[in-house]
Amino acid sequence: LFRSPQSAPSRAAMSGAAASSVRRSILRESRQLGPSWQPQPPASDLLWGRGFRTQPRAPHPLLQRLMPESLQAEWMNASEQLGSAAAVSRQNFGGWMRQKLRQEESIASLEVLEFLQDQRTLRGCTSSSERGGLRVDAVSGYVQGSSDKAAGQYIFSYNMRFTNTGDQPLRVLSRQYDFRDGIGELSSQVTPSQPEAAGVVGFTPLVPPGTGFEFGSGVALSTPRGSVTGQFLVMVEPEVSEEDAKLHARMEDSDLMMRYAFFRSLGTQQFYLPLAELRFDINVPCVSLRRG
Repeated sequence: LFRSPQSAPSRAAMSGAAASSVRRSILRESRQLGPSWQPQPPASDLLWGRGFRTQPRAPHPLLQRLMPESLQAEWMNASEQLGSAAAVSRQNFGGWMRQKLRQEESIASLEVLEFLQDQRTLRGCTSSSERGGLRVDAVSGYVQGSSDKAAGQYIFSYNMRFTNTGDQPLRVLSRQYDFRDGIGELSSQVTPSQPEAAGVVGFTPLVPPGTGFEFGSGVALSTPRGSVTGQFLVMVEPEVSEEDAKLHARMEDSDLMMRYAFFRSLGTQQFYLPLAELRFDINVPCVSLRRG
C-alpha cells in the first residue's frame, strides 16, 4: 500500500486492450470512491509528537510525494486555474479526474490505478468533522515496526489536521479522547480533568482564517482494530491591544499548563469541535518516512 510512484508507462508500452482495461479500472475506482471523495495523505509516524502550521491552499507534501507524477501535473494545472489545490477538491476531484481521463491519455496509467486503490483502502481509516468554522480531518495507520503481535500490542499512528474555514481566528485549547479496541471495549481515555488533555502535542495552536495546523500522535491497542472518538475545546481568539498582544506572544512560549490556564481564562466564546469516529486497522499501514 501507498507505493511511491514510478515513471508512468506510456500508452505505447501497453497494448490497446491493456490500455482500455486500465482506463476502465480507473473509472470504476473513481466511481467507487464516490462524488465527495478527495485525495487524502496517509498517516505518517514521522509526525508522532510533532505539529506544524499548514497552508490549505497548497497540496499536502506527503500527498505530493505519493501521487503519480502524471496525475499530479494535471491536478496542479487545474489548481492554478481554480486558485488552489483545495478548490479542485471542492469541485469534486473524482468528477474532475473522470473528465480528464476522457480528454487526456497521460493519467490512464497503472500508477494512477494503484493510487486510487490505495485511496479506497485508506478511506476506511479517515474521518472529518466541522463546527464553528473549524474542520478537523484525521487519518490513522498501523505502525508495523513498533508493534508486537505475539504480545498483543498493536501500535497505530494518527495525524489530525485543523483547517479554519471561517472568518475569525480560532485557538485549540485541549482535547478529549475515548480509545476503543476491536470489540468496542474502552481501552484508554484522555479526559478533561487530566493534565495531558491540555493542548495537542504541547501546542495550543492559533489557526487564523484560511490557515491550518497539523499534528501527529499514536496509541497502543491490544487488538488489530479499534477506534477513537472525542472532541476539542476551541476558543475564538480575542481582539487585543498592542500591550496585550505582547503578553499573548510571551504566553506562546510559556509552560503548557500555564498557557492553557491563561487562554482558558480570557472569557471569549468557546465551543467543542467533535472528532468523528476514526478507525484503526492493521491492514491500513502508516507511511514510515525517516530522515537521513
